[in-house]
Amino acid sequence: MSVSDIIASQIIAKLEDNIIPWKPTWKLKVPMNYVSKRPYSGINMLLLSTEDYPYPYYMTFKQIQDYDAKIKKGEEGHIVTWLFNPKSKEEENQDEDNSKYKKKSFLKYYYVWNISQTTLEIDTEALDEEMGNTLPCEQIIKHYPNPPAILHEQNNPCYNRSKDIVMIPEITDFEHPEAYYATLFHELVHSTGHQSRLKRKSLLESQHFGSEEYSLEELVAEIGAYLLCAKSGIHNLTQNNSLAYIKGWLDVLKNNTRMIFTAAHLAQEAESYINTGEAV
Repeated sequence: MSVSDIIASQIIAKLEDNIIPWKPTWKLKVPMNYVSKRPYSGINMLLLSTEDYPYPYYMTFKQIQDYDAKIKKGEEGHIVTWLFNPKSKEEENQDEDNSKYKKKSFLKYYYVWNISQTTLEIDTEALDEEMGNTLPCEQIIKHYPNPPAILHEQNNPCYNRSKDIVMIPEITDFEHPEAYYATLFHELVHSTGHQSRLKRKSLLESQHFGSEEYSLEELVAEIGAYLLCAKSGIHNLTQNNSLAYIKGWLDVLKNNTRMIFTAAHLAQEAESYINTGEAV
């Protein structure tokens, strides 16, 4: 079994346990490395987001050793992937574009452990303060360069790609303000695929409900909304967690296991564009 098959099977297993990897509800922070404070991205973010620990901080085995800590007895590590790109000395000395090397790249993985799985002495007060460092939802929206128009004119939220307009009910029409912003983030992520922005194929070529491009684009918006919700410290309330919803994604991802990798990458690009005006 390849690394990508292992990862896809983990995502599918979470869905089969009624856990939606792009909708963690117990934690408001994207998982990150404890030492570097660098957030995990793409598929790694999804793999670690639904693990039930008090803090979303992880360490490698070497980092745990460097802190003179140990892994607690019986604790199992979590897989994190990375793209391995072997180069010969001859290739390293050549001034060529990376396309030649990308063809040779393949996934590898290693293990990380949550800080709660180790004997590391944790400064909970400092971590709680760091967890609280989030951006207001409106500030995130204002960061969006060249944004679409946002109109509060109809009951069903949607993004109209031909007019480049997000339509959404008034915030008072939602049960919670968090639901309004999570829904708005979902539609704004769709809008990043517009021709004037990231030119995302899954948006521009999505023709009808149920098509592969449509499913991919919806998954991009779901994951992207989670990233923006985590940035602002709110729960992702864009959809319910119904069995029909979960079964729908199970069917899609079992049919195309690579889709989750593509969607996670594109969602990361969309989130970065909204926050910085640039894709990662």
